[in-house]
Amino acid sequence: MLTNIVHRLITSIPDCQRGQNRVYNSKRIEVDSLQASHPKRAHQHRTLKGFAGWGKTSTGWFFGLKLHLVINNLGELIQVRITGGSTHDAHPKVLFSLTKDLIGWVFGDKGYLLNPEKQAFLEREGQLIWAAKPRKPKQVVDWPVAAKKWAQKRNLIETVIGQSKSVCDLEHSRHRSTTNAFVNIYASLIAYSFYEHKPVVSINLGDHLLKAAEPDWVLAA
Repeated sequence: MLTNIVHRLITSIPDCQRGQNRVYNSKRIEVDSLQASHPKRAHQHRTLKGFAGWGKTSTGWFFGLKLHLVINNLGELIQVRITGGSTHDAHPKVLFSLTKDLIGWVFGDKGYLLNPEKQAFLEREGQLIWAAKPRKPKQVVDWPVAAKKWAQKRNLIETVIGQSKSVCDLEHSRHRSTTNAFVNIYASLIAYSFYEHKPVVSINLGDHLLKAAEPDWVLAA
């Protein structure tokens, strides 16, 4: 029952709203927490029992779910996955399900640094280029100039998550049933897909990039 409802909600997002019919070389991946209850009441929480779990973000521990997102530079949702709070941000199965149909560059923070074997698996012989933020701030990375500029636009996906929560009521901890909880989450994402004031970022590329054999970046911008 729950699976059918979730599937219908996902497929109700038109391709034009999900960004699936827009081909851009720049995409960004991020994960955020969806609290099921206050941590002090986690032991008595029943609504999302079996789904929610303990996780930790930069702001501390939480009990709930994790929302994994991939967006393009127009702030449009491309892929969405929901897992338990204890699932690692860079879990191989989650990353594969998010990126298996994508091409081009995918940017993430340093939590998405992968070992060579996992990265090669995700990149599918060069169809996808995985670009995670280096752990050391001044570490030199061998990326094209345009890729470095796109990597600096980290605040875009944080704005998308913020708007989903503040404008579309993505997160609250007063659900009365499991079905209602997931319906609320996906309905909020659908509402965001139709939101007319999505954040957008762009970069300025000079003519020197054309001479540097990077025409795809000019088209993508």
